[in-house]
Amino acid sequence: MARVLIGSSNIYRNYRALAFPRYKEYSMVRCVDIESFKAQVGNLEPAETEIVISVIENFIEKAVTSPDQEERMKELEKVIGTYLKAVEDAARLNPGSKFVLVEPILRPRLIWYDDLHEDIKKLHKETIRSMGVVNVFGVDVICRASQNFEVDGIHLDKNSGANFVECTLEAAEAVFRSSMIDLAEDDDEEKSEFGDRPKTSKGLSVGQRLDRLGDGKSLGRLYVANSVTLSTRVRIDVMKSIAKKISVGNEAAYVAAFSSRPILHVKSLNPDDANIRAFTFIDSIIKYGSIIVREDLEEAYRRAGASFRGQLEQHFVVLNELGGHGTGSRGTGSSRPGTSGTGGTSATGSRINPKRQREEDAKKEFYKKSKK
Repeated sequence: MARVLIGSSNIYRNYRALAFPRYKEYSMVRCVDIESFKAQVGNLEPAETEIVISVIENFIEKAVTSPDQEERMKELEKVIGTYLKAVEDAARLNPGSKFVLVEPILRPRLIWYDDLHEDIKKLHKETIRSMGVVNVFGVDVICRASQNFEVDGIHLDKNSGANFVECTLEAAEAVFRSSMIDLAEDDDEEKSEFGDRPKTSKGLSVGQRLDRLGDGKSLGRLYVANSVTLSTRVRIDVMKSIAKKISVGNEAAYVAAFSSRPILHVKSLNPDDANIRAFTFIDSIIKYGSIIVREDLEEAYRRAGASFRGQLEQHFVVLNELGGHGTGSRGTGSSRPGTSGTGGTSATGSRINPKRQREEDAKKEFYKKSKK
């Protein structure tokens, strides 16, 4: 079982595995926009069964822009609904995994936010409860008094940030240690380490009493090596080549370096279109593979070196498939059973993970072409 921590800057800036030795190490994924988030939770690896998420404040700030109170509430409902629908879909696709969602914290930069904070938290809780799944849990980890922010009104200060992360890890630990129970099977109340709660509740809200501040123990300067494998670095190089080709005309694209889960972000330069599209490695190849020729991937070849023969060959399917001619025959709208974006079923009726299906299709096509 692997753990994934998907967080915005208040998590990303304060989480270092060595600073929290009591807890199992997490794979850290930084996320600040909804499209990137959908791509991340929609493409979890089978081994990633314990997922902690703290990102909602960023989504709210970007999506809620109306000065009108009524319209603002509609925008809030829409963005929270979109966010939690992505989580629900991932939870249904991965029923053996547990998803821990940190409740929204404050956002002092937004003048209107404080007055609606309790409404936002209530909507967050109620939506989780209405999902009808038993593997999504809401946790309230830090009280209002413990949230001290830097002057930008976005980032928690050093002590509050460390406290926030530790309380998040502790709440998640309690969830991961617990057994999943189908709460619809019984209407009785049960005792747990979280106290009495009705079994009809679909989500779990964990009240934390660890709202503590103070300097604590100084851990000094810690250097944490980024756990990005050679295979991942080659993927990043390929995606960067694609991003460079895309970044002409009316579009801009980028890939975050040193990410263990690289995502290609594509944004229109049209000021009236603020949407950012996000693509995983396989989706990037399927969507944009036809624009790449061998010369574009010299850096990827160089990095792969002697490791090219074997596992890394699959990353160069674009070269073998297109032969540098840019036929663009693959497209993005395959209608083959089991390969659509919403998943399908195999001949035996079992559910097919769409990401796995695309990877297998890419591998098969590579070996088919390489034998010619």
